[in-house]
Amino acid sequence: MVFVTFGNVDAPGSCAPRIDAFVERRLDWAKPLGVLEFTDMPS
Repeated sequence: MVFVTFGNVDAPGSCAPRIDAFVERRLDWAKPLGVLEFTDMPS
């Protein structure tokens, strides 16, 4: 598994998220991504 910060990708539209980690700490205004969710770091 590789974690990528999208601010470091030249074409962020070419990579779609597959998981959403740390959703327990998600801010109220942040919307779910509609992908597999983990409350902590997946193992």
